[in-house]
Amino acid sequence: MKYVMVILPLVLSAFCSHAIKLEHVPMDKMSFDQTAQDNRYKDWIITKIPGKRGHSILPYRLDIKISKMDRKKFNLYNFRFNGDPITPYHSNKTYKAENFLPHFLISKTSPNTNKRLSENSTLSSTTHWIEWLSGNQKRYIKDSLEVPVTDISPEVFERVIVDYGQEVSLGKIKTGDIVVIYGTDDIDQIQVPVASYIYVGNGIVLEAKKLKNKNFSKFVYLKDVQNHFKNRLMDYRVQTFKISTKKPLYLSEYLKDSKQQDEYLEKLAAKPGDELL
Repeated sequence: MKYVMVILPLVLSAFCSHAIKLEHVPMDKMSFDQTAQDNRYKDWIITKIPGKRGHSILPYRLDIKISKMDRKKFNLYNFRFNGDPITPYHSNKTYKAENFLPHFLISKTSPNTNKRLSENSTLSSTTHWIEWLSGNQKRYIKDSLEVPVTDISPEVFERVIVDYGQEVSLGKIKTGDIVVIYGTDDIDQIQVPVASYIYVGNGIVLEAKKLKNKNFSKFVYLKDVQNHFKNRLMDYRVQTFKISTKKPLYLSEYLKDSKQQDEYLEKLAAKPGDELL
């Protein structure tokens, strides 16, 4: 990926004093599942902005504006990003990438804390995204969003991925696919999912987290995420998955069934061996 450095005018510098640089990325570099791209779909305009809070593993966010939006391009983005279909088109509006994502992933309210959120809290938001992509976009999604973050344990997340994901190679991921980081920070522990990210294209992922009833989400480069975890995890590996849409995921019911199954297996394990025969 090539980056073009642009010297910003003083007026723009004053208006966006925290911007590091402006990066232009050709639209045809995006990993949409469509081989031919219209030549009119030119650029993403990406501003890299340093962060001030400590609730993320990376100290910056990417502001992604989409240039020269027309109705055809608007419809393409809505389709590729699987956003809320009620989003209206306005010819004079400057659109950003988050305008095409479901509202439950994007929130204007960040957690009111300087404490860094646990890395595996990303598993919760990704699970909701899997539910959304599987077709559950109306009836159950509201109930599922009330599920505590702690209920989406690495073990539960791994079950969801097995039931609703299909592995694809990292070089072939497309918009909406899931990037999962595996590893352990203790040599005596089993490798588990540590964090997960939604791929949006151009080597960029959405880091979505949740703390109680508040969401925090931002765009970051996948290469920076990988470098972070490579430096701190043992048995590090990354896997990418596309989501199966053959059956809908009802998360609140799925968690209930999983809990009942675990309780049943625990009871079986507690019985003497001759009672199991």
